[in-house]
Amino acid sequence: MFKKVFGFVLILFLFEAGFCQIAQSKRVELEIKHYEDFFNVISGEQHGIMILKESSKRVENGYNWEFIHIDTSLNITWRKEIAIDFDLSLIGFVHHNSYAYLLFDKNEKEMELIKVGFEQGDTSNYKIQKTIPVEFTHFDIVGQSAILAGAFNARPVVFIYDFINQKIKTLPGFFNNNSEITQISVDNENNNFSVISIEKGLHKKYYVGVRIFDQFGSLIHTQQVEPEDGKNFVFGIVSKLQDQYLLVGTYAKRKSKESKGIFFTRLDSASNVNYYAYTDFENFFNYMKAKRKKRVKDRIERKKIKGQKLKFNYRLLVHDIMENNNQYIMLGEAYFPKYQNNSASFQNLKYNLPTYHYTHAVVFGFDKKGQLLWDNSFEINDVKTFYLKKYVHADVRDDKIVLLYMFENVIRSKFIKESEVLEGKTLNEIKLLFEDDVAKNNEYITNDLNHWYGHFFYAYGIQRIKNLKESGVKLNRKIFYINKLSYE
Repeated sequence: MFKKVFGFVLILFLFEAGFCQIAQSKRVELEIKHYEDFFNVISGEQHGIMILKESSKRVENGYNWEFIHIDTSLNITWRKEIAIDFDLSLIGFVHHNSYAYLLFDKNEKEMELIKVGFEQGDTSNYKIQKTIPVEFTHFDIVGQSAILAGAFNARPVVFIYDFINQKIKTLPGFFNNNSEITQISVDNENNNFSVISIEKGLHKKYYVGVRIFDQFGSLIHTQQVEPEDGKNFVFGIVSKLQDQYLLVGTYAKRKSKESKGIFFTRLDSASNVNYYAYTDFENFFNYMKAKRKKRVKDRIERKKIKGQKLKFNYRLLVHDIMENNNQYIMLGEAYFPKYQNNSASFQNLKYNLPTYHYTHAVVFGFDKKGQLLWDNSFEINDVKTFYLKKYVHADVRDDKIVLLYMFENVIRSKFIKESEVLEGKTLNEIKLLFEDDVAKNNEYITNDLNHWYGHFFYAYGIQRIKNLKESGVKLNRKIFYINKLSYE
């Protein structure tokens, strides 16, 4: 009897586990030369992927970059060379409808924007005259305009470039040395966009400023969301789901930049802000080793008995809100900067630049009123990088959430259902093209993983591969790859 029950449980376990795994269904490789390491990848969602391969092939006034389009089945559909002037420096790119938009900085007075079609590679060029020399941090497209934002003398500025009239316009209300732009969010359905900023008000209190503009830069809504006494907002973003604007972010104790929790509110009822300290969450500290986690939990409980709260400060990269089954789902990544590290480059040590150490990702579920329903976490403490960015990506299917990221050509994944863990952290090597391929001496400068379309992701990077057995395959090759990922 025991054997039968055990066998049934084992089969059930394997059946369930089979529905929680990452699949690498397709792969495309581009063989490259040893000195070619500069690639950019633009997702066009259902329009495929565009690869920008920087080149040293000289033309009269610059270099010929190669643009390569790959469809959703990872077939190369076209390749095209586009001349990029010597004095142009790529500072950003976005996808909008069936086009990729590339923004280049030229000098203190001029920029250039190149529009490239995903379907056939048709191009249009726009020369944009700067009104002031700006260091740009945000770039996006809305309707018939480009949104350009950045800072000049540590003060934020926002511009609109009108493609039809080919004119640039400065938006009012931002040139303030006590504010910082945290997000530009585009609503493609209504052709408008939101600019979110953290601004310093009276008595050194920081609030969230929300301004919504139409595609031509006309202000259609402005709002200030104030924190309650004793708190300051550190970071905030807006997500528009259906007809609802949601504001989420992190808050801190007054005079602190280190956040001690998250906040959640709706713009139509922003006087009711829900605050949640990191110690309020059931699974926030799961990334710690068991003994350390127990010590932390015990300290939290002892403080609660005394009517006090143990305060933990974190830095959190906050992602856009997702919606599923009448719940709002928020994802964030916790990290800390470290200024002394034996593995830091000479350049970073010389200018005292930090390395960023990630600890874990956290996922929160809220009801439509912003009340916390559940939380979960995903340890990512293997990531140390000089570049702060969002590593972890999430997707929701039915009532299952997959969390995944890639570091050093290894995919890490975790499957959860609200606070329940369906499949713990799993590591998957990037799948190679041939059975006898062996990846050697890999380079990790160009590698990443992103959401593509639907429930698909893509991973890409550079690999050096050796194959000693396959006939018709080079012994050694250096390639740029894209792998298509899905999950079950």
